[in-house]
Amino acid sequence: MRPALLFALLTGGSALSLPALAALPIDRDTLQGWLQRDTSPLLLDLRSRSEYDSGHLPGARPLSGPLPVTDALKGMQQRPVVLYHSRDQALDGMEESLERAGFEKVYHLHGGWQSWLAADLPVEHFR
Repeated sequence: MRPALLFALLTGGSALSLPALAALPIDRDTLQGWLQRDTSPLLLDLRSRSEYDSGHLPGARPLSGPLPVTDALKGMQQRPVVLYHSRDQALDGMEESLERAGFEKVYHLHGGWQSWLAADLPVEHFR
């Protein structure tokens, strides 16, 4: 159960008045630790395809345009999802799309791609 929903129910608030899921921030150091686990999060790169091709987080999937949840992400709803863009741009409603598809653990990389690069963390290039 989402923490906000649990809080609303425990405090007598209405679950119907809750805002749509907002992606929680995750810092680059925490994300790097997650990537070293056996079950790493699903990384979704929201930048353009050419930006993705020039370099992306290790294991990230490109996702520019509408979210093809029924195809590309089917069966992955139990994994945490980390969204990222160039900096801290708007996520273009991706968090709501993921929630409707059954994802409950949705995060966004604080500082985005530029933060990851600034820390000189591992990068993959499209081959």
